[in-house]
Amino acid sequence: MSRALLALLLAATVFCTTPVTTYNDGLDFDGRFYAAMSAPEGKEYMWSHHAPWCWRVLTPAIAGMLPSDPVTNFRAVALVSAFLTLILLGILLEKCGASKSSELFGVTLYATTFFPLKWSFFSPCYIDHQTQLFILAVLVALSFRFFLALPALIAVACLQKESLIFLTLPSALYAWSLWKSSKKAQLYFLALLIPAFVAIGATRLMIAPVNKYSSEAVFLYTISTQLSDWAFYPRFMLAIFSGLGIFPLLLLLRRKAVTQFLYDNPHWALYLFLAAVQLFGGMDKARLFLPMLPVLVVVTVRVFPFDTLLIDWRGRAFLFGVLSLNIVLGMTFWWGGDYHLLYQYQLPILTDRSLTPATVRLGVVVVTFFALSLIVRKQLSSSSEFRS
Repeated sequence: MSRALLALLLAATVFCTTPVTTYNDGLDFDGRFYAAMSAPEGKEYMWSHHAPWCWRVLTPAIAGMLPSDPVTNFRAVALVSAFLTLILLGILLEKCGASKSSELFGVTLYATTFFPLKWSFFSPCYIDHQTQLFILAVLVALSFRFFLALPALIAVACLQKESLIFLTLPSALYAWSLWKSSKKAQLYFLALLIPAFVAIGATRLMIAPVNKYSSEAVFLYTISTQLSDWAFYPRFMLAIFSGLGIFPLLLLLRRKAVTQFLYDNPHWALYLFLAAVQLFGGMDKARLFLPMLPVLVVVTVRVFPFDTLLIDWRGRAFLFGVLSLNIVLGMTFWWGGDYHLLYQYQLPILTDRSLTPATVRLGVVVVTFFALSLIVRKQLSSSSEFRS
């Protein structure tokens, strides 16, 4: 199957089996700010000038160019972004050494995890779909060593979301690992950082918010509030699997290979660390795992012997089971408009409903996964730690 056809099939299938949230008439919480930004200037000034959302100008500007209502416009942008993101992910995996079969499986696992596609279509007025597209564009450019293009690309990405400035650090580290010149790498880091700061600074100068906002204050408040609350930790555990799907279990099964791979590729390790720090940029956690996912897919296809597993029925049964469990965790083909139910399962930090159903689901998934892993224990133990 061609890369574009797979991307189209996955994006269209999830799109067609996903309702739009009924909360705020499809706008959800953050989406009401972005929808207001996409409206004609001055029509909804209070909502369109609320920080930090008002500084994330790119997706609302694109949606505002389309002729329909905000929800339909954002949903169309989400569909195109999802399609392009899956293509870029396939290109990234191939460039990082994935075989055709492991690329197909990695892209499919990514697409059936809840937040990359399902959430983007369920709550389309958020900007996560476009943010993922820019992250993948930067990672693909980095993998092809398009170092001259990265400063401009990251600067534009910062117009999408200011937190994407973190991409400058792993990009500079990767360049340093190739050049072996600290002075050259430092100059390149400045070349990455300055345009990004200019882009962020320009939006703040041009758009005066109606409220006071400090990202540092939000970060410190979130850490102090959540980490001091014991009730946070079981919810956070559920959020890990809501945000990352089956990937934590796959990587746990190959933990030695994962450790070695990240040791040999410090730019990926730094990327994951910085993405983890950003988890405390907001109260929610499951959705904030999104930036981690592309790199976790790269690590998974590099450390997991997909081609070996496809040789006999045991391996194929294991991979089919893994995909099925990810679909269960991601509610990939769930059709229903009850956002309370969806929040209960997928956004445990934000729900006030019982955690028991989501906990039981996770328990069944974990037990089933490790039971399935027993049938491929021989193939996993005989395979190399990771493919070079």
